[in-house]
Amino acid sequence: MVKKGVSAEEKRTRMLEILRESQTCWLLKDLEKAGAKKGVISQSVKDVIQSLVDDDLVNTDKVGQSNWFWAFPSEAGQKSRKRLEMLETELDAVKKRRVDLESKKQTAEGQRTDSDDRSAKMATLAKLEAEQKALKAEFEQFKENDPQYFQNLKEYVGVAHESANRWTDNIFQLQKWCNDKFQGESEKVKQGFKSLGVDLDTLDYID
Repeated sequence: MVKKGVSAEEKRTRMLEILRESQTCWLLKDLEKAGAKKGVISQSVKDVIQSLVDDDLVNTDKVGQSNWFWAFPSEAGQKSRKRLEMLETELDAVKKRRVDLESKKQTAEGQRTDSDDRSAKMATLAKLEAEQKALKAEFEQFKENDPQYFQNLKEYVGVAHESANRWTDNIFQLQKWCNDKFQGESEKVKQGFKSLGVDLDTLDYID
């Protein structure tokens, strides 16, 4: 008679015991019969065995048209050792990662000091630049009332005036040469100058 109230974990335990104690391979239909004798209803055996396979506690292989299942005690020990080795490897990796993070943390703290110092220097530089700008503006105001400054400015304007007219004359001379060279193409000559940023229709001497 099937015992009622067997939990899913208890079913797993009982089916795993059947496989390990027998130390042989089983077909699903035979496991269903053996499970029923252990209080595991046959309809649930397939799902229980599959869950054990998914957890790598039971091995399975297909031979011909049949699926065989087994779980030898020696394999269980090997899998436990393998799992332990994997966990130890993961633990070592975590420890190394922790050391690496601690090192980076200390480095970051050191750089934070440098960053604070850099911020202070940048603030000082900005202050000095503002002072320099204010002094320059003040100096410009003084120059506006300086007779020598006006005289120098006047001379500079005169030189610039002469230079501008001299270059204007050179451009007109170049236009004349182009028109003589390419007779009947005066409009194209103008377009050529215009492509260079010189509008001959508006170009004139400065009075």
